[in-house]
Amino acid sequence: MNESIDSVLNEVGRIISPTLSEEQKIHTISQSIFEKVEKYCNSNNVNAVPIIGGSVAKGTWLKSNVDIDIFVKFSNDLDDSVLQDEGIKIGLNSLKGNETRLRYSDHPYVEGFYDNFRVNIVPCFDTPVGKWRSAADRSPYHTDFIQNNYNSHLQKEVRLFKQFLKGLNIYGAELKIQGFSGYASELLILKYGSFKNLIKNASNFKEKEIIKFTDVDTHKTKFNESPLIIIDPVDINRNLGSAISLENVSTFVLSSRNFLQNPMKNFFWSSPKSVSQLNSSLISNVVVVIFDIKQRSPDILWGQLRHSIESLKKQINLKDFNVIKCKSASDDVNKCAFLFLVEELVIPSHKIRAGPYYYLHQECEKFIQANIDKAIMFWFGDDDGKLYSIMDRNDFSFTKTISNYLHSQINSIGISPGLIDDISNGFQIFVGKECLQPASKYTWVLSELVTLIGSEKFLSRERK
Repeated sequence: MNESIDSVLNEVGRIISPTLSEEQKIHTISQSIFEKVEKYCNSNNVNAVPIIGGSVAKGTWLKSNVDIDIFVKFSNDLDDSVLQDEGIKIGLNSLKGNETRLRYSDHPYVEGFYDNFRVNIVPCFDTPVGKWRSAADRSPYHTDFIQNNYNSHLQKEVRLFKQFLKGLNIYGAELKIQGFSGYASELLILKYGSFKNLIKNASNFKEKEIIKFTDVDTHKTKFNESPLIIIDPVDINRNLGSAISLENVSTFVLSSRNFLQNPMKNFFWSSPKSVSQLNSSLISNVVVVIFDIKQRSPDILWGQLRHSIESLKKQINLKDFNVIKCKSASDDVNKCAFLFLVEELVIPSHKIRAGPYYYLHQECEKFIQANIDKAIMFWFGDDDGKLYSIMDRNDFSFTKTISNYLHSQINSIGISPGLIDDISNGFQIFVGKECLQPASKYTWVLSELVTLIGSEKFLSRERK
């Protein structure tokens, strides 16, 4: 017998909610970092004020997943270069002695680890509402908005929602995931009042569903390109849904329906991936391309990967191959991969083109002239009276086609300039069951390969 929704949510809630001692610890550490930032600013006459932001300040963090965000608000009359240079110095000095690295949004910021917690020290300008100079300028206002509109009930409900999204692998607005940000999650819970009410409504979301918090004339906005429109109450010209891919919106909606029909705790946690899940007959139609990269910020890398694989897919399909699905993968350090599920790895060596009807004089002449240098022959169809041509295909092997693209044509197929040198240094192609080799060696390849040819979680009616 299926568990009730309430019993599932109560049990998940107990697992993911921090204890009082855990809350005290995270606040103590946050305050310690805050004081280090404040001390550096005061000692070096930096015209900036730190604040604790993010899920820690809002009380919406998950027990198993918490980042500490310190925003450093610089005076609005300073130059961008001052914010960038001083922001990096503040971050590096405040986390001195700990592992750190630069991350990038509109400008660089410092990410580090302090007492095993991930810490982001992010500079921003202290701007008036709507006068933003960088993407981070809104963040302190986001913190204030949630703090002013949330209570302990909503904090519990948004934790459930965030964990639900994590279980579906669609939590996080970064390019690697293209999912729901923490702030977007908090707004959705605020809108609908509870996790249960949110997924009931989400089950019936329409195309380009609009979620707003003020009386906004959405006809005057330019949000039509987004499958889900979440208008930021702090900035009504910003659509938080634009960061969420159509695939992830679809996954969320169908998963909400499925959870309501079959509530289970397994929705809230990702299933471990194993090579045994790759026994699908589809593995024969999979191609994996692996290459080394020079290390760079994951934010930059994933932008390059997303752009490159979409361009590569487009070029491959122009050769009459049908790429059913494709994925990018990376360890975010020095290795990347492109993964393709293809309808056919080898297509006919000849291509037939259908032309105009015989009675269309000028059209027939144009068709002949356009194809006469390549066509082996022309003929009229017995059953439709159309003019046809047949010609040799130069590219009828998928693996040879992609190898040629990445070797001799790499500068002309839309690969991101930042990846061209990396790929040109060499790559490996694995076909069919050969793909089990890198999947067995690299967990990040395995994860995407299972996603590529496995049934989506929202389609699984029974989970054991």
